[in-house]
Amino acid sequence: MAQSERQEPHFDGDAREWAARLGGVHEGERPVASREAERRAGPLFWLLLLALGAGGWALWRYTDIETELRALLGVHSVPERETVDLVYETERLLERLGLEPGRIDGELDPVTVDAIRLYQQSAGLPVDGEPSRALLEDMRAVAGDGGHDGDAQQ
Repeated sequence: MAQSERQEPHFDGDAREWAARLGGVHEGERPVASREAERRAGPLFWLLLLALGAGGWALWRYTDIETELRALLGVHSVPERETVDLVYETERLLERLGLEPGRIDGELDPVTVDAIRLYQQSAGLPVDGEPSRALLEDMRAVAGDGGHDGDAQQ
């Protein structure tokens, strides 16, 4: 038989009879358990949605999402004033010692870190590129600067 000669099936009689013949179940004859499950599905869906929402809220509330997002995106928070003062004075002393820390602005940028590392290496200190009070004291002694600008507080 060719494909174009195919006829659509036609059912005469009761739908329940044909459903039984084909192995299916007519709508009105579904088992009670399946009707119960369908009736409960709506509230269960809303309970599941509520539970997921509460879990999301708890994750947001009790996790420092802002810090995680900043780390993920590479955004750093604004440094505290003491840190800015420490970096500023370190940059000032590095410039006085001829180590070219870049712009003296209180920001710890890669040029400043390299200058700190160069000083630490030449002074025989542990090389980490981080400004610290101990580093400032050592640099002051070398630079002959017993005091400080007043920008950095000890």
